[in-house]
Amino acid sequence: QCGLAYSCHCKKESGTLCSPVGSIVFDAITAAKRSGIAATKRNPRKFMPDYEVLKTATEHFKNIPGYSFQENFICVDDAISIDMHYVDYGKNDRPIVLMLHGEPSWSYLYRNMITKVADAGFRVLAPDLIGFGNPDKLSQLSEYSYAKHFTWLSTFLEKLNLQAITLFCIYWAGLLGLRLVA
Repeated sequence: QCGLAYSCHCKKESGTLCSPVGSIVFDAITAAKRSGIAATKRNPRKFMPDYEVLKTATEHFKNIPGYSFQENFICVDDAISIDMHYVDYGKNDRPIVLMLHGEPSWSYLYRNMITKVADAGFRVLAPDLIGFGNPDKLSQLSEYSYAKHFTWLSTFLEKLNLQAITLFCIYWAGLLGLRLVA
């Protein structure tokens, strides 16, 4: 495993980190330490003591069977420069279906549905919650909360100017998704 350069589009900084695809931040941090690659601080202003934003190397998401979607990232917290990964599949002028995954999965869960729903005439958006799948991860487990996930998803919807969406969600995402559309 090796680190892959990454440039955040909301800050003009770059960093590297090699960590396995995983939904548990502890596993990502442990793997990075084992491989000898340290997490990088992309924000010179510390958010909290020993707080870091970790980026999964994009090479870990190459050649995954059935998951050949273009990578998209959007900064959902400008204060700490944290990026959310999402799949955006289908024509932009089509009605939107937002697919939210539960815990501990990521947008890979919907890999077979995305193309079928898009082929039926929809634009499909499937974000990965922060810490799950391809987006950034936080080095402190204590920094994850329902409120933060809700804020990050709200920012995702606002920045992409998503309105009049059809929501498809399961498990834990139901708590977030139903509140988003309320």
